[in-house]
Amino acid sequence: MTATLNQHKLTLSENRRLQKIIREYTANGYKIIQPSQDASIPEFLLATLPDAIAMRDDDNVAIVIRSTINLRRSASIIKLAEVIHDHPKWRLELIVTNPKSNQAKLDNIQSSFLNRHEIYLHLAESRELIHTGHPQAAFLLLWSATAATLLLVKRQAQIQTKKFESVYLLKQLATLAIIDQNEFQLLQEGLDLQRLIMQGFITEDIQKEFLNNLSEVTMRLLKL
Repeated sequence: MTATLNQHKLTLSENRRLQKIIREYTANGYKIIQPSQDASIPEFLLATLPDAIAMRDDDNVAIVIRSTINLRRSASIIKLAEVIHDHPKWRLELIVTNPKSNQAKLDNIQSSFLNRHEIYLHLAESRELIHTGHPQAAFLLLWSATAATLLLVKRQAQIQTKKFESVYLLKQLATLAIIDQNEFQLLQEGLDLQRLIMQGFITEDIQKEFLNNLSEVTMRLLKL
């Protein structure tokens, strides 16, 4: 068998969280499969085993539990996300056991840059949060991935700024035709929303279409 996700040895906190999630799914009528204990695993998941699988007639979930530190080391989560994406009746639930606060996540955009691997992880988790109806949490993760992607594009295009000056950077990207006018407006909306949240305004009135469009633009820029 090729390298698998369940070869990661869960920490104590990760295992506690996994058992809690399993109890919640069981209470909601799901059949639980733990790859380390059960051989009845869907064939398409054999090369990228999650930590647990929850199955019900109307929903199938691949569950992965990681601490923030271990999340950055889990490159195969991206592969699992791609596999799940190819199976419409399935979804990935990626759970971080000790996530930073929302404000810390936003502040971290300014102080350190996500690498490509981390950007893909943030995008995958934000898509899951969109699916499960948590728009603000989804936006926070998605915007961190978008901001980091814009910084990567900035370096590639050799745009000279002393720091991450968002508005100026967006205008430069539009001038260089790296983003079109619709993408400029979408990213500007994202920047405005980020500022509102940083100022303490909490809103769940974030449209799913907006989040999906922002995710698509981020993915396109990431592939440049």
